[in-house]
Amino acid sequence: MLATGLPRLAGVREVRVASGFGVYSWRGAIFCALFGTKTRSSPIHCNCKPVTEKKREGRKMLATLGAVALLSIASYFITMKYILEFIPIFNERKMCGKDMCKRKEDQRPVPEPMGVIAAGIYLIALFVLIPLQFWEWTLSGSFPHLKLLAYLSGLISICAAILLGFVDDMLDLRWRHKLVFPTLSSLPLLLVFSTYG
Repeated sequence: MLATGLPRLAGVREVRVASGFGVYSWRGAIFCALFGTKTRSSPIHCNCKPVTEKKREGRKMLATLGAVALLSIASYFITMKYILEFIPIFNERKMCGKDMCKRKEDQRPVPEPMGVIAAGIYLIALFVLIPLQFWEWTLSGSFPHLKLLAYLSGLISICAAILLGFVDDMLDLRWRHKLVFPTLSSLPLLLVFSTYG
């Protein structure tokens, strides 16, 4: 027994250990470390996940990270392609300004609302990522609705910020308006986190 020979632990039958997986006895911790699973014949409760399940989770995570990396690289090349296509379109429609960092003879029209293209492709990439992040829960009965709600509220806030940036490029808003609109665009996130924590 663990308490043998220790006067302060005399009479103690069990030591409980707290970990990230929950609270379990030291015997259960040793059993989990040795075998990684719980058998029917074992009286010891084991909160540890089996090794094969951990490997499965690791593979899922690697697959998700690989998909995110591929989508990010594709988004980069799509953004570069569309920026080059939209530069003459914005210049023709007089949605441009002058580069103030260059001399007057070197100044040429620079399209202002180019951030809308990058932000639009970023939003599309985030929408495509929704099924990738939540696909494993669609097969099980417990779907994380709160995580999806937080994700969607973040997308709404990003959309509002993109709209503010585009309107600022077109209408040249005053600073008093620029200070009010970001506060309004963050309201969806604030509501979700104040309601659900």
